[in-house]
Amino acid sequence: MKSKAVRLGIMLAIAASAGLTPSILADQRELQPRGGDPLAALTPAELERFNAGRLAYLSVKTIQDGLGPVFNATSCATCHGTRGGDGTTTVTQFGFYDRNTDTFDDLADEGGPVRQVDANAGCTIEEVPASANVVATRRTIGTMGFGLVEALLDADLLANADPMDADGDGVSGHAHVVRALEDPDTDRIGRFGWKSQLPSVMSFSADAARNELGLTNHLVPTENQANGPAVESNGECDVIPDPELSPGDDFLNAVVDFQRLMAPPPQAPRSGMFGEIIFDSIGCTKCHTHRFTTPDDPALEAALRNVTIQPYSDFLLHELAEEIEHGDGTVEIIGVGDGIVAGDAGRLEIRTPALWGLRNRPRFMHDASIDVGLLGFEEAVRQAIANHHGEGTNARENFNNLDGTFQTAVIQFLDSLGRQDFDIDGDNNVDSNDFALAFDCLGVVTPEDDCGTGDLDANRIVDSLELSRLCEEFEVFEDCNENRIADLVDIELGFSIDTNGNSIPDECETTCSASIIRVVGQGGTIPDGIKPGDATPPLESIITISGETNPITNVRLTLTGAYHTWTDQLEISLTHRRPGLPDTVAWLGREDGQNWDLVGTYLFADDGTFELDDINNLHADGRSMREAVYTLTTQLDGDEEEDTDN
Repeated sequence: MKSKAVRLGIMLAIAASAGLTPSILADQRELQPRGGDPLAALTPAELERFNAGRLAYLSVKTIQDGLGPVFNATSCATCHGTRGGDGTTTVTQFGFYDRNTDTFDDLADEGGPVRQVDANAGCTIEEVPASANVVATRRTIGTMGFGLVEALLDADLLANADPMDADGDGVSGHAHVVRALEDPDTDRIGRFGWKSQLPSVMSFSADAARNELGLTNHLVPTENQANGPAVESNGECDVIPDPELSPGDDFLNAVVDFQRLMAPPPQAPRSGMFGEIIFDSIGCTKCHTHRFTTPDDPALEAALRNVTIQPYSDFLLHELAEEIEHGDGTVEIIGVGDGIVAGDAGRLEIRTPALWGLRNRPRFMHDASIDVGLLGFEEAVRQAIANHHGEGTNARENFNNLDGTFQTAVIQFLDSLGRQDFDIDGDNNVDSNDFALAFDCLGVVTPEDDCGTGDLDANRIVDSLELSRLCEEFEVFEDCNENRIADLVDIELGFSIDTNGNSIPDECETTCSASIIRVVGQGGTIPDGIKPGDATPPLESIITISGETNPITNVRLTLTGAYHTWTDQLEISLTHRRPGLPDTVAWLGREDGQNWDLVGTYLFADDGTFELDDINNLHADGRSMREAVYTLTTQLDGDEEEDTDN
């Protein structure tokens, strides 16, 4: 059992009863970047590299830049979109498979294995040659989070490989051992491309520059030509000498920077969903591995080091297809397989696609055969699962055997992959509508609620600090009373009064009859089993006010961000301490098992008597203390001063 308390108020002593383990949860009150945004922790210099890379990624190439002679696109963004996401663009691969010898020819001498669908003016456009008996369509893979994936240790990927299915679960998975184009002497585990045929972002970018844009470079120096072998530059169709991109060329290095320093897609709610437990239990995570942590390698940028990511992929090769031989001698591949061989990646093998960002993909499957916009997300997911054969058979059948409610829970979980924090209405755009809805989300939430997207620290409570972070995002964060909570939130919760409705707390608008003192207390870990009077003091937040000649007549106390599993065992006291006079204590929490009374008016008279008035019957739910306002008032003549503390 854990407890959490932050920013507790004036003279506020907190003690946890015996048997509770205190803890402060990690502060995670930052909104996740959208996929395609820069990683959150980049230095100014790295952010400059990222922005320069974005411009290169968006730049349109012409024949004067080296485009062609044959190509599929004129910019990286043509296929991957402006944010490096999964697109609808597809490419065609072809080859020849000899079933008698079980060998595959990628038909490189006839322009294979990739068909380029366009060409410079006056130049021949490539066609699939008649000799090809294997033709496959491949969907563009998004590049979000590529730097984090590249940073993963080979050993971490190999840990999930089981090429001989030693555990007998029907799932093998083998790592594709390849060599980077920039380091041809060192074996690495591939992780990029539908066959995991590339191990680094540089290799991925150099290969795509040549095969998709026709931009030769120091790593891939020869040109594709329509239905012919790769050659040097060939006159009118390609006027720039090869390699068109030099080793220090700003374009190639820039697009590598953009992809390496790009944030992965977000996932909300962060506290996990019931559907993910089912997703795991039916065997999906045997391939779609939940998470990895990048190494704390000083050679990496700090933003890429020791970062836990949730790609839901093992980046290994699996056979998720089966071949059916028909009576006429033809063979049909059903499931997730394309018949193409790439290095050690077999005809029926495919890399486990990363599922992060799934809700934003317009098409599913390696061949883009499932149109999400046409079918809707739920039906598209069901069809994708139905396409799992081979090693995916058990998971598919386990899903089909689930009760309908559990199936829906799995789909709801998958729909969280790519959802932004505070996207309460689920339209993939955090806007003024979500901002308005967020105020109704304050309090206890569940991951299955749309409000769960605002639970940034995953403690199943949306509190004022999280809502204030949203105010910052909308650039409407004003904090005139300096309590680190947005004024709009203070007013909404009743922490502050806004008599004239101008969205400014009244305590921030001083008048001739009142002066305002603003003081902020501190929170901390709730001690275990410590009560006032014990040798170890309880957690205290003490505010001392001196040098004031006028009496302080109103004190507003705000208690925020407190979490405790057993609120009936938590004791909170509010103490009025005056030199030379007895302390006056108001006990706000009790040991008698009763629920909390969280809102009230507390009267501290000069004679030290204490009176509690009007509780309003606001109780906790047994798990979490709700945010509340405590007001200490004494009716005295003269000026008023107010001490506000969160």
